[in-house]
Amino acid sequence: MSGTDGQTALFADAVIGPKRPLLKWAGGKSQLMAVLHRAMPREFSRYAELFFGGGALFWSLGLPGSLVADSNPELMNFYEVVRDAPKELLAAVRGLPITKDDYYRIRRLRPGKLTGLDRAARFVYLNKTCYNGLYRVNRDGQFNTPFGGRTDVAVLDEQDVQAASSLLRVPIRMPREPRCDQNGLNARKGDEAAPERRCGEEP
Repeated sequence: MSGTDGQTALFADAVIGPKRPLLKWAGGKSQLMAVLHRAMPREFSRYAELFFGGGALFWSLGLPGSLVADSNPELMNFYEVVRDAPKELLAAVRGLPITKDDYYRIRRLRPGKLTGLDRAARFVYLNKTCYNGLYRVNRDGQFNTPFGGRTDVAVLDEQDVQAASSLLRVPIRMPREPRCDQNGLNARKGDEAAPERRCGEEP
């Protein structure tokens, strides 16, 4: 089976995901895929990624039954909408103009007053049009990264969104926040592969 980069998938039960992560995210590992793939164990009971972010390694592996989590509720809401309503998300994002004035107007919207769909559209719009894809909030939890300056940004790719949605619809647990035990996993103890840093470790 071919992976998202055209190479042979590491695991026979892999599901083809998007060609690239849907989000820009600090600490993203897209450039490290070859190294990470070489380091992956070939046998384990479950894949878990508790600081999901852009999810580059998860998308490249495409393992059914994985556990993905993140403490950022906006991030997890985005992936839930990708899973459950990809067409509606794409339509909502297409309706958002990319100008400096519109960026700051959309940034001023309060996520708590929006529907899950509109929150997800706002989130990915800001992620792709802000400065360097930096997710930053102030003391009040309000997103405050400035406009990135480009108006020709492709916020979402339809094929990537549909592929991500298909992979996320395979039985995958998506808790809103990780609950960490002393081993950094909230699944059963054992031989789960958790290539991201453990809970409590510094980025």
